[in-house]
Amino acid sequence: MKAVITSLLLIFLSGCATTNANLQSDNSPIYKIIAVTTMELDKHGNTCADATGTIRLYENGVYGSAIDSFGRGFKITGKIDASGKITGGFALSVITAVDFIGQHDADKKYANGTWKDIYECKGTWNATKTF
Repeated sequence: MKAVITSLLLIFLSGCATTNANLQSDNSPIYKIIAVTTMELDKHGNTCADATGTIRLYENGVYGSAIDSFGRGFKITGKIDASGKITGGFALSVITAVDFIGQHDADKKYANGTWKDIYECKGTWNATKTF
């Protein structure tokens, strides 16, 4: 299992340079995102992880990246509907490992919600506009 995760992480990291470059060259605001687990253990008895990263909230999309407390890198993508509802996922390479839902405030300074991963860990997330 660790070999599979390591392989997926290496594949993912090879694409991170492009994602981060696109985030830095864009003029849309950057948000710091923090995902915190509300559970200690997953369905297999393994420790659940927290994650931190950066995202951009566009008119109808969410894009970014995060690293969890085990050092695994994730690509974050999602959608925003007209009411401000946010849905999306954290992916390791092409596998969506975490699904999330939430809402941004009317001023688009904050966003928050809940998440659940493929191992049944779950928690909350919040994003704060940094500029």
